[in-house]
Amino acid sequence: MFCLLVGHGSRDPRYQAVFAWCVQQAQMALAPMPIRGAVLEHHPLSLGEQMLGYVRELEDPEVRLIPLFMAGGVHLHRDIPAQVCWAQQRYPQLRIEITPAWGSQRSVIRLLGDRLSPDYPWIVVAHGSRRPSFAQDIAHILHQVKAQKAGLGIQIAFLSQAPTLPDQMQYLYDRGYRQVGLQPFLLFPGGLLEVLQEQIHQHPLRNLFGIRWGSPFAPDPLVIEGIVELVKPQG
Repeated sequence: MFCLLVGHGSRDPRYQAVFAWCVQQAQMALAPMPIRGAVLEHHPLSLGEQMLGYVRELEDPEVRLIPLFMAGGVHLHRDIPAQVCWAQQRYPQLRIEITPAWGSQRSVIRLLGDRLSPDYPWIVVAHGSRRPSFAQDIAHILHQVKAQKAGLGIQIAFLSQAPTLPDQMQYLYDRGYRQVGLQPFLLFPGGLLEVLQEQIHQHPLRNLFGIRWGSPFAPDPLVIEGIVELVKPQG
């Protein structure tokens, strides 16, 4: 069996560098199991074609696919299974196990707990999804973070659905807050981080807040711990 780390993909060199770091660090942590990386978009080959290339390279038809996504959105529930089905139609002996998303692991709770301070409220900003379960999954994670860290205030916002970042900044401003932390609920740097920064730049309240910026989760050793949890689940 080999492990395939699957990301969204991006033309942004920052994303590509951090994704390569994840593959390299996971290979070190999980040796001798072969670890490979593939992406859904911004690659000359489809995910299914990338997968079959590794199957032939390694002469191993058994794959554990680790989605490096934050929650169960459309990519996880529709796009990745469609590519797996395509690959299995062309290579019937292929056996693929798709694990839950990376963001479902305990590591993301620890990462947020380490980064978020109770000194002022935080807005955790995720991409969003057409699937209602996406927002529910993230709300559940934030509930666990708050339960473990007394006094921590967290609002959730999305780039592509309500409540938006401007909504939550206005909410906090109306309640008298003038300091706020912004934590991207993103695994990798890239275009989505720029969208978030542009929303802040255009916000009419931007100069009335003291803003502390968090960074995407990778690179961080806890990211690799989450991958290991998915490859070698405990109990």
